[in-house]
Formats: sequence, C-alpha cells, structure tokens
Amino acid sequence: MPDHESYRAYYEEITKRQLSNSEAFDKAILTLSSAGLALSLTFFKFVIPVNQATSINIIEQAWFLFLAAIISTIISYITSQRALTLELNHAEKYYLEDKEEYENKHNPASDVTNVLNAVSALFFIGAIISVVYFVTENI
Repeated sequence: MPDHESYRAYYEEITKRQLSNSEAFDKAILTLSSAGLALSLTFFKFVIPVNQATSINIIEQAWFLFLAAIISTIISYITSQRALTLELNHAEKYYLEDKEEYENKHNPASDVTNVLNAVSALFFIGAIISVVYFVTENI
C-alpha cells in the first residue's frame, strides 16, 4: 500500500535541498563571475599593456561570457520566484481544493530556471577558459 505521507515528507525534504543548492549555485556564479570580470579587467589594464597584448578578442570573449553568466543568473532568480509562486498555487489547488491533478503538476518556470542555471554555468566555464587562455598567451 502506498505511503503518501512518507512520500510527501521525503518530497518536501528533497525540494528544500534543491532550493538550497540552487540558491548557493546562483550566489556562487554571481560572485565568481563578478570577481572574474573585475580581475580580468584589472589584469588587462595594469599587467599587460594594451599595445603589447595578443589575442585581445579572447579576453573580450571572456568579458562577454562573464556578463552573460551574470545576466542569466539574475534572470534565473526571476524565473525561480515564478516557479515558487506556481508551486504555491498548485499546493493550494491540491491541498485546499482537493484537486488531484495538481499533486505533481508540471511547473514550466522551474524548467526554465534549470536551463538558465545550466547555461550560466556554461557561460562561466567558458569565461574562465578564455581568461586562462588569454593570460597564457600574454605572459
């Protein structure tokens, strides 16, 4: 016989952990991307004279990727809030209005948030690779 109460408790615990991980991930991407952007701008300005730098397009690419990581993470905050609002709406329909179809109702805003998180990670990784390549080319 299915144990719905145990499932709900487990589901709620996993959901809390997912939210915590997502928040930590977003903060890390924002912090590291902002720091990476600032450090790479400083490095380019003070360590390598502009007229001696090679592969300038690579550092410009890194700046764009850091910026894209920051923007996609900020947008994911917005979609995450929308996902939480939808989840509350679904919970109200399920628990208070006894509408069974809302028990595991799909949440498209959650899907968008997940995609944005993956994209921001890829942007960040690309930015780091670009900065490392630029620095190795110019030292």
